Amino acid sequence: MESWGGAVYAERRGHINRLVFTSNETILHMLIHLAPALRIKKAQAEAAIGYLSDKLTGDEFLSILNREIDRQRGGGKRRPMGQAWIRGIGIKTSRLSSMAKARLVYRETKKPPEGREGR
Repeated sequence: MESWGGAVYAERRGHINRLVFTSNETILHMLIHLAPALRIKKAQAEAAIGYLSDKLTGDEFLSILNREIDRQRGGGKRRPMGQAWIRGIGIKTSRLSSMAKARLVYRETKKPPEGREGR
């Protein structure tokens, strides 16, 4: 199998076989090639392609997944909305938010204990 920037592993759990992907590029590549052959999860695969290609926002993607769950074509629970951006912007926003939180925690841990002043 040729490489697309990641790896694909087969994982067997009882009578279920799963593919484990190590990168979004690999997932996107495989979905693009598998989508025409899918019957049951086709809408979900096309939604994932759209989201990973930055053509759908997170809310549009989740709306499609929730609709499929309502039609009993998808497993699991409905997913909450609240990602009104495309994947590329969402990743950047979450990284900046995480970095800001990390800086705040770092500053809090570097404060001198109560009652003692730093010299």
